[in-house]
Amino acid sequence: MEMKKYAVLTLLLSLFTTTYCQNDEPSTLNSRYKVVGEKMQGVWDINNDIMIVDSIYDHVEIHDVGIIVCQYTSFVSYGVVKKLPAPVFESYDINGEKIARNVDYLLQADSMPYTLSLDFARSKGIREVEPMVELMKGMHYEKKKMRREAYKHYMNVYNQYPEFTLAKELADNIMNDMNNERAKIKREIEQEEEMRKIRDAQYTNPYLAFAESMSSLANTLNSIDQNDKAKRNNQPATTSKAKPTSGKNKKGSQQKETKRATSHERERVCNFCGGTGRCYYMFDLYASNKHCHGTGKCTECHGEGICRSRHTNDYMVCPLCNGKKTCCFCSGSGRCSRCNGSGKIKTVN
Repeated sequence: MEMKKYAVLTLLLSLFTTTYCQNDEPSTLNSRYKVVGEKMQGVWDINNDIMIVDSIYDHVEIHDVGIIVCQYTSFVSYGVVKKLPAPVFESYDINGEKIARNVDYLLQADSMPYTLSLDFARSKGIREVEPMVELMKGMHYEKKKMRREAYKHYMNVYNQYPEFTLAKELADNIMNDMNNERAKIKREIEQEEEMRKIRDAQYTNPYLAFAESMSSLANTLNSIDQNDKAKRNNQPATTSKAKPTSGKNKKGSQQKETKRATSHERERVCNFCGGTGRCYYMFDLYASNKHCHGTGKCTECHGEGICRSRHTNDYMVCPLCNGKKTCCFCSGSGRCSRCNGSGKIKTVN
């Protein structure tokens, strides 16, 4: 309300001041009221012989419209005179009643953290400056995208001065924007998780099918081997007398027996890691890039446990290792999960 009064007052002052400057007749108000004081000025009512405006201002003007306009251009704080970057105006009627005050120019000319404005307000006992400074601080932080700090200053104003509804509106706008952004990020994280599950399923299903087929083949070969052994054990034993053999022939026969005993098991290069023994997968380029190649670290987050979302660029728990930081295929050992790091696997013939 005071701001609106001051805007109207300023317009009236400008109009009447122009009229007064063009008129050479002496002012009737100036014949009754007199500006007194040198360093600090006030207004004296000559007819009633009383001081209607105290001598506390740096400059005072009496206008024909019946308004006395006073200015602060400096103030004293703890014995030190401080210059204001812009004047503060106070207006009185001809009875000495204060009708308006304007500190807008001072706040616009001052800068963070508005220490000069606060010192001036406290030295003069002007209460409304402090909430206005808090509001200006909130606008400063909001302009710098520091919304939490801006929200705190807006709510400080509203909690101390509930009639200052503008501060509450500004605080609510910030909170609504932050809630909308949180909801958007949550949706994007959920979409990212769904995409990860789909990618994992596309990789894991062929891998499991191949592992099951290899296991089935091994079981079949093992069954055939067991049947062959059973058949050999069921053959009737021969009663022919063995001929004595020399030491050389006996050694050769032992080597043949050993060779026959191990002829059903052979080693070949691991088809998962290509014989390197490291965590690797040769059958799929996408899956190979997810294996650690012997480092033991998760390839998605590089062993950090967190990574940036592809949608929001914000940090999130690694979707591949679930924050464990280790490779999910070798559990951090760096060894091939098929051959356990040997580079070879045994096959049954």
